[in-house]
Amino acid sequence: MSLDKNGASKFYVRKPFLKQVNSTFHAYRQLILFLFLCFVALFILIISISSHVFAQKTRLFLMEMMHPIAKLSNAPSEGIKDAREKVGDWIFAYDHLQALKKENQQLKDREAYYQTLKAENAELRQILHVVKSHERQFKTVPVISYPGKPFVKSILLEAGQQQGIEPQKALITSDGLVGRTIESSPTLTRGLLITDLNSHIPVIVKPSNHHAILIGDNTDKPLLKYLPYNVELKKGDTVETSGKGGVFPSGIPVGVVDSFSDGEATVKPYANLDSLSFVHVLSYKLGEFSSKVE
Repeated sequence: MSLDKNGASKFYVRKPFLKQVNSTFHAYRQLILFLFLCFVALFILIISISSHVFAQKTRLFLMEMMHPIAKLSNAPSEGIKDAREKVGDWIFAYDHLQALKKENQQLKDREAYYQTLKAENAELRQILHVVKSHERQFKTVPVISYPGKPFVKSILLEAGQQQGIEPQKALITSDGLVGRTIESSPTLTRGLLITDLNSHIPVIVKPSNHHAILIGDNTDKPLLKYLPYNVELKKGDTVETSGKGGVFPSGIPVGVVDSFSDGEATVKPYANLDSLSFVHVLSYKLGEFSSKVE
């Protein structure tokens, strides 16, 4: 201790003492930090499980304080995630666009090829004097229900006599034959599917040109019966309508042979009969013979 100019006492702290305190703090700072963190963790644990009003208010205060910090800390990761998703979407869109361009070009090439075949076919028909067949006209009708009877495979169409739909007309889709109309009211029509027990359709098997009758058996694969004796069919042979009987025009795709044994075969239809939304009703009628002699 010493006196200053005004006579007041003045204390001096020696530098060796400060160095000793500083070295002691550095030596135990990890322990102090550890104890402090343990205290904070214990405090947070008590606050989180306590039901006291003060604890609840403190917990809410801490949550409000930490929420912006947590949101701010998550911002970079969220931004990276969004950027990665956008880049992935762009790559997918680009690849999809390239695939669509390729498919579009293939369709254009196929269309040009079909137009060439169509022109060639018309020229050959003219040379051979082939009689032109009647164009098939149809009406597109929505399917509104599948009757829930286990032994009846039929559909209900939202069109009837007022729309010009009559019984015994072929029902088709873009894939192939579906069935035929069996009865109609002014606004509704019931159609019988090719898988129904009451369905009997004259067909022809390609490429062997064997005639048969396609008979439904209430399964997904109708039967092919009344084939010629000792005929041999292969799996994958195509089945089309033969035109016999006058109800169905010839050449409508029906399906492919799925199995063959003991002179009978099962046919897998081209059309998916379990998910029909729309069907085409064919307007087909055979011409009549005239007995007049001129």
